[in-house]
Amino acid sequence: MFGATFSRASQPMKYVIVNRMGMEFATVFPEQIEHKHAVDRKEAQVMSAGFCKVGAGGRIEAYGASTSLGVGARPDDGQVIEFSLKLIGLLPAGDSKQAANGGGI
Repeated sequence: MFGATFSRASQPMKYVIVNRMGMEFATVFPEQIEHKHAVDRKEAQVMSAGFCKVGAGGRIEAYGASTSLGVGARPDDGQVIEFSLKLIGLLPAGDSKQAANGGGI
């Protein structure tokens, strides 16, 4: 399962956050893929991109930037990534208070 792999990953992953219909969602992928190939910019607005890893306390930390998209990480990107992974069942839902933009992130 991806969630277990992600939580134990020793190497950072890349991510892109897009806005679709007023909500932000993250796509997380291996570092070998360029950011610009992980998103269709005609279908969604790119909000941020960079690298992510599991940090202290099991929280996802986002940092860095994408040179191919010309955008960087934002302070709350880790929360959007966690929400997106929980939404599709790749991380346990837990008792998180997070919700999609427009609902709390």
